[in-house]
Amino acid sequence: MERFRLKVRLWLALAVMCMGILAIGLWGAFKTRDTMIADRQAELKSVVSVAYSVLDRYNGLAAGGTMSLADAQRTAMADLRAMRYDGAGGYLVLEDAHARVLMHGVRADLEGKDMSGFTDPKGRHVFKDGSDLAEREGEGFIHLQFLKPGSDQMAPKINYVRLYKPWDWTIVTGVFTDDIDAAFYTTLMQYVGAALILCLMVSLVIGVIVRSILRQLGGEPAYAAQIASRIADGDLDVVVETKAGDDVSLLAAMQRMQHRLAQAITQIRSGATLISTVSNEIAAGNADLSRRTEQQATALGETASSMEQITATVKQNADNAKQASQLAHNASETAARGGQVVGQVVETMRGISQSSHRIGDIIGVIEGIAFQTNILALNAAVEAARAGEEGRGFAVVAGEVRSLAQRSAAAAKEIKTLIEESAAQIEGGSQYVGRAGETMQEVVHAVRRVTDIMGEISAASVEQSSGIEQVNIAVASMDQTTQQNAALVEEASASADVLKAQTGQLAAAIAVFTLPEEH
Repeated sequence: MERFRLKVRLWLALAVMCMGILAIGLWGAFKTRDTMIADRQAELKSVVSVAYSVLDRYNGLAAGGTMSLADAQRTAMADLRAMRYDGAGGYLVLEDAHARVLMHGVRADLEGKDMSGFTDPKGRHVFKDGSDLAEREGEGFIHLQFLKPGSDQMAPKINYVRLYKPWDWTIVTGVFTDDIDAAFYTTLMQYVGAALILCLMVSLVIGVIVRSILRQLGGEPAYAAQIASRIADGDLDVVVETKAGDDVSLLAAMQRMQHRLAQAITQIRSGATLISTVSNEIAAGNADLSRRTEQQATALGETASSMEQITATVKQNADNAKQASQLAHNASETAARGGQVVGQVVETMRGISQSSHRIGDIIGVIEGIAFQTNILALNAAVEAARAGEEGRGFAVVAGEVRSLAQRSAAAAKEIKTLIEESAAQIEGGSQYVGRAGETMQEVVHAVRRVTDIMGEISAASVEQSSGIEQVNIAVASMDQTTQQNAALVEEASASADVLKAQTGQLAAAIAVFTLPEEH
């Protein structure tokens, strides 16, 4: 069936459908005929049942002694002979077990005759077969050919026989079925005509549908299925043949789909290659970043250790600066006291210098007195020389006085010289002491400056220690962040590996497609 074209297959389907419709028509006609025959058979059974009741009633009367058996049988036959049905065309017949006619509803001439040898045109022993069937099964139907009243033609007939056992009689009745056959043939022709008309209408519809399907498909379904199968197998290099100007059929849509799939797969393949390259670069970058992160973590660990050492050193420096500040403060106080002592020394040296000047002045006075005494002694010696002998003793005294005056003048001169030298040294010492005082003042100022600087250094050391503590906290946070970054790098590396694997699977998945440039 697959090798036939769509049109042929649709026409074959139409032929099968028409045959099915004809078969249904035939079945319907035969079913109608069977129904009509069943109705006739039911009617025959009903009539025979009435006759059976009549015989049974008279048998009861005979058994009850109301009438003799012969009278009962004779009266029963009379009643049955008078019975008519089916528009007065139906009648009853009574037979005995040997096919002898006991009563005939329309032919009294047959009564008392042995009809076992009577046959219909087909050779059927009508009476004998009926009595035998009744004796054997109790009741049943017989199909036969019989001369129809008012006609010289044999017609099909159905007889119904039933045995009345008490009297060993067979009740027979029948109806002709030629009208059923006529109705059957009429119905059959109606069904056939309707089926032919329906097949013609369906043929027209099928023709339109075939043209529409072929126009929508753009070709044979087998060809479309072959193209779809090749595309499904990944062959995007297949050439889809369509009719000129066809852009709405299934094949045209498959052609567009094939072109777009080829473009999409080409782009996906390029993207997969690019993703693979980028994944490798990301993996390499993650590996390098992981290595650098580990190095950074190691460096941060070392930095943390160094910062701890620096913190200890800064704390020690702060303590030392605090002690140095205290020492500088003590030195400043000592220098201040030294400056005060030096100032007192300067004042004392000034007093000594002033005393030395006063002593010089006194020595000057002594020299004046010695000079005047020497003048007076000289004058006395001159006067003593003028006095002569009387003034010789005075001259000696004057000489002694002069000698003492000269010695006093010489001693005073020496003392003056010593005092001048002492004054000069005291002056120099005063200058040195003054310079020392100035130097002590400078030392005091310098020590105070050093104290201030040491205080600032101590405060700066405290602030530096606090800052280093914050730096330690920041370094610890950086170390934690670095650890988290390392974990994220590991996750990114794992994701890159997954992306690389997925890219490989994508490349393998699209590798099954054959693109036009690959043939």
